[in-house]
Amino acid sequence: MPSPPDWSDATALEPCGPAPVASINRTRLGDRDARDLLSAPALAELAAGAGLRPVGPLRTYLDRRLAAGDPAAASVAATYGDRLGTLLATLRAGNRRTRPEWDESWWRWWTGTTTIRLGGGLAGGAFGALASARAAALVGPGCRVVVAPEPADLPLAGAARTAARPDGPALVLDFGHTLVKRAVVAPLPTPAGGPAGPHPSSAPAAPAGRGATAGGTATAGRAASAGEFGGRAASAGEAGGRAAPVPAAPVDRAAEAGAGPAGGAPVLRRMRSVGAPPDDLDGAALAAAVAGIVAAAWADAGRPAGPVVASMAAYLRDGQPYRTPLGLYTRLADVGPDVPARLRELVGQDLHVVLLHDGTAAAHAVPPDPRSVVVLLGSSIGVGFPHPCPGLGAA
Repeated sequence: MPSPPDWSDATALEPCGPAPVASINRTRLGDRDARDLLSAPALAELAAGAGLRPVGPLRTYLDRRLAAGDPAAASVAATYGDRLGTLLATLRAGNRRTRPEWDESWWRWWTGTTTIRLGGGLAGGAFGALASARAAALVGPGCRVVVAPEPADLPLAGAARTAARPDGPALVLDFGHTLVKRAVVAPLPTPAGGPAGPHPSSAPAAPAGRGATAGGTATAGRAASAGEFGGRAASAGEAGGRAAPVPAAPVDRAAEAGAGPAGGAPVLRRMRSVGAPPDDLDGAALAAAVAGIVAAAWADAGRPAGPVVASMAAYLRDGQPYRTPLGLYTRLADVGPDVPARLRELVGQDLHVVLLHDGTAAAHAVPPDPRSVVVLLGSSIGVGFPHPCPGLGAA
């Protein structure tokens, strides 16, 4: 039985299992942390400051306002994109003062990055396209900033790659702060006369250059100073005087190359998303809530024999969550030294439960490349490092 993780000794970058020190939420941009500028609450603050009164999911609302040519929405997207570009340019420039906790292994990866893939709920739609274009302009030449295909589903897709096997279906979940996404992974096809092909994440990298989901669906320059973007949204004049046409999001051809059955990616049958556990639960109550969601999903999926692979916003070592001061799902570490076993006990079935850090799962959904980073934009900022991880999750 593994010991509870102690992240005090985890200072070097391990791309297949980064420690909490990997987080870019606490990167200092001027007098504020990146999380205070780029999280969903920060975006809501920007929208309110621009006089917008969102109805429904924030990014979907901003997409509608951008389609209607609303200059206020354009200014919000421009400011958010500038903040994002400042963060990415700062890290890529190797500004050690912004993350003094990192050793050189982190800075070698970030300064050598030539592709940054954006995922998460805030990266999609017209808003994500405009924000990513603004960010790319600040990051400058030598590094692409692209929106990944189906950006909100990257962690789920990475969990599916971990769970998929030729001998039967498996269950995958992505535990967010608002919703839990659920899907069944179809068995991988077995080539005639031989074993199943290699996991897509082991293939060479290509050259670099919140509403519920209906069930039953199969889917195959310069760095601006941080102080410039610390508060208000850009004025309509700074954003172009009026809402400019939304640029097409850069297409992530490398990620698309591995998508769909022909590329070896697993096929998902989506089930309806369910509400996430309340954020005020202690560890024991949270484990019971997570187990209840897993049990219901397993029954809804037809009781598949394969593993249950769940991504969540918690860093892990050997499948065990780290306990950190912030974050709902890190509290699972409080239930004991073997959280997957405890969840299996609470579910009441002999299921193989595998937990994945959501950023690492998202990185597993795209081609491995030591010159790339995945950044998730949502309730907070997630990060993953695409790398061949054949034993990820030990599923």
